[in-house]
Amino acid sequence: MATPDAAVDVPTVPLGPEDPRQLGSYTLIGKLGQGGMGTVYLGRSETGRLVAIKVIRADVADDDEFRTRFRLEADTARRVARVCTAEVLDAAPDAEQPYLVTEFIEGRTLAKFVSDGGPLSAANLEQLAVGVAAALTAIHGAGIVHRDLKPSNVVLSPFGPRVIDFGIARALDSVSNLTGDLQQLGTPAFMAPEQIEGAAITSAVDIFAWGGLVTFAATGRYPFGEASAQVLLYRAVNEQPRLDGLDDSLREIVESAMAKDPSVRPSAQQLMLRLLGEPTATGPIDPEATVTQVLRDWKLPAPGSTRTAGDRSGVGGMTLTPTSVGADTPPPPSHRAVALVVAGAGVAGVAVLGAVLALSSHPSGTGGVPVADIMPRSTQGLDDDTFVYMSEQSGNRDIWSVRVGPDGRPAEQHQLTTGAAQHILPVIVPKRRTVIYTVGGSSPSLAAIAADGSSAPMALFTTGPAAGVRIAPDARATVDPDGKFVVIKATAGPNGGGAGLYKVAIDGSSVKKLPVQDDATDPSWSPLGNRIVYFVPVGDVDGGALFTIDPNKADAKPTQLTDGAQGFDADPCWSPDGKRIAFRRAFDPGVAEMDIFVMDAGGGTATRLTHARGRDQDPSFAAGDTKRIAFSSQRDGGTNPEIYVTNANQDDDANARKLTSFAGLDATPRWTSG
Repeated sequence: MATPDAAVDVPTVPLGPEDPRQLGSYTLIGKLGQGGMGTVYLGRSETGRLVAIKVIRADVADDDEFRTRFRLEADTARRVARVCTAEVLDAAPDAEQPYLVTEFIEGRTLAKFVSDGGPLSAANLEQLAVGVAAALTAIHGAGIVHRDLKPSNVVLSPFGPRVIDFGIARALDSVSNLTGDLQQLGTPAFMAPEQIEGAAITSAVDIFAWGGLVTFAATGRYPFGEASAQVLLYRAVNEQPRLDGLDDSLREIVESAMAKDPSVRPSAQQLMLRLLGEPTATGPIDPEATVTQVLRDWKLPAPGSTRTAGDRSGVGGMTLTPTSVGADTPPPPSHRAVALVVAGAGVAGVAVLGAVLALSSHPSGTGGVPVADIMPRSTQGLDDDTFVYMSEQSGNRDIWSVRVGPDGRPAEQHQLTTGAAQHILPVIVPKRRTVIYTVGGSSPSLAAIAADGSSAPMALFTTGPAAGVRIAPDARATVDPDGKFVVIKATAGPNGGGAGLYKVAIDGSSVKKLPVQDDATDPSWSPLGNRIVYFVPVGDVDGGALFTIDPNKADAKPTQLTDGAQGFDADPCWSPDGKRIAFRRAFDPGVAEMDIFVMDAGGGTATRLTHARGRDQDPSFAAGDTKRIAFSSQRDGGTNPEIYVTNANQDDDANARKLTSFAGLDATPRWTSG
């Protein structure tokens, strides 16, 4: 199904006789621009989605070392959080001429905006400064240096600023036959002194460029004036930037960013903290949540509207007033940073060239892109003896993994997530190299992290139709065996969709509301791929009856497995062979007493596995093992649940082994994604 942007009228230069008409599965429509590194085309995917395709020029593509590094850079850029940056949909490092395929974003570049109407107004300037600093925080967090941050590489979209065209600068280092501006890998008006002098390049060059970019946005002037490239480069090395017209508080921050010595410039995160009035905060901040709050009221003047270039009413300097972003009181997490990264319809000739993700050759569409091709992942997958769970220590709920040793005792434990946000309900996706979890709060969201915790978290459902899915509180995701789709409980969906279970493509390209009861919840996907099991609550009780449905058939109808007459059933999960379903059953409306049961996948009589007094819940079969089940339990009058492992085939509760004993609660173990 074509996305709405397929019908947008985008101005382009007609294709010439030397231009290709087709690249892979993409049809080219026209040229958006041409630069030192190659040509940017407007294209359309097989699903009708408009995309921007950057084709690397032939003499660069002929360099074998470039291709090798290009491929490595793609893997590195995969770790960039999509915060004020643009999504790359495809990459072809092995094509005759390598190319990148990116989303097409609505909006003018900062360069075009200022050229048309003068400097940004006070509020927009503040939002731009924070948004670009947040983008650099994400880019630098992945180990990438942009190297060419400038006004034409920042798009002012309807949802906020987007930093574009980063991700392969280091690959270009390897090309020995580059000349001119391409060899410099920078723009003279915004290049740092060490970049000009050929010294080591670090993320500090982007901080210097940030200062110049903010100066341009605020005044309409380059930081070192108008002159030839040679003069601008000389001034950048030997003179101080011209910051007249900046408010005092902002000027101090820009001066520090444009210090000649790169070692004394602030980091991107430190820039954000200073802009937000928290210069001494020491803990990590959540760029996505922070900028979502700052950009909540983002609204640019319409083209041609009257603006006063010097209008700074209501500013009084950088007087942003979001919630404190210090270590102890971070801003509330956003639902999905919709204000930042929802894929908009492209209406201006802006080729968005963001982080290079090593995606499969399939275009983003209703077929979905596998987890392994999009999300952060560890080099090695978790072994079958390791599961993930949520642990609350020091007041924070975070995701941990633990390995169960041959003797049944806990072995290695690793903390995967940190921060003040509540990280709950983890699952291990196919290939066991990625963990998906829910970020709790007033607007829950989904995130992914490498299974060994080595990556920065990546927000999911940030683009395409998936951005319209509103995840329900305490909703656990489940992933199909191919790793292309998630089913999750939502309070609302795109196009007026109401509460229910939604099947959502991992790449955000498609959303389908399943034909199940509106209050259906707690889905679990069969490893055979053809069914999910879920429960429907009875009244206000946390439990009810279990049902299954085929999520792949439009005309599928639910099949009831338990009638709820024997107890209140919930928390279903599949065995690794798809033959059995484990669940918990409560025996009174107050669910004070709950135990773990298991039954055949088709229903029938259930076998009770636990009987100790207390609340046993959240069962999960061991990966590749139908003999063990992990579950969380509050026993012996305890107030916090702990994780236990027991026999998956019979009541052997006397030998159930307690695996955790932290002061806080430990709950919701998951050995797999189903």
